Amino acid sequence: MQNTNAIDDELAAYVAQGRVLLARGDCQAALEQFDRALALCEQRLGPAHPHTATMLHNLGTVLYALRRYKDAQPYLERALAQRELALGPQHPDTAESYNNLAALHYARRDYGAALPLFERALRIREQAIGMWHPDTASTLNNIGTALHAQGRYPEARRALARALTIFEAALGPAHPRTVACCDDLAIVQAKLQ
Repeated sequence: MQNTNAIDDELAAYVAQGRVLLARGDCQAALEQFDRALALCEQRLGPAHPHTATMLHNLGTVLYALRRYKDAQPYLERALAQRELALGPQHPDTAESYNNLAALHYARRDYGAALPLFERALRIREQAIGMWHPDTASTLNNIGTALHAQGRYPEARRALARALTIFEAALGPAHPRTVACCDDLAIVQAKLQ
């Protein structure tokens, strides 16, 4: 039987190196570390393990950041499917997968595909982490920008106003996420005048 502590240590090393490389802006080298971590997870823990889903998610997220959307999509889709199986459909990590897959569709300007995924992420986050959590507000902000992109300004304003209220309460008025949401809301309000 494989020593799980050795797996955990080796996996932690790959992930830590990947995060350091990301922080330095070396996305390609980070991808290599996350790819090694994924191979280790698949080989030793199996494809249905939560760590495997996290490694898929990490790879998809880095590819998304590199704007390699076509490459990122299968990783994000697999991560979502595995998180739903391993962690359940109401887990915060499952919500994160919905949110990030929606963001990929949004980046491709496929707002019709993005919006229901953002809405699913919102429902999970409201139940799992609460209505006043900054991640819940982030998803509301994403919904607002997707609605704005579709020209649905009154709905966008409602989502963004709710997100701003949460950001202000949770993070304060000067936090960068609060300020960005305020800017998004101002753009929508200008369209409504």
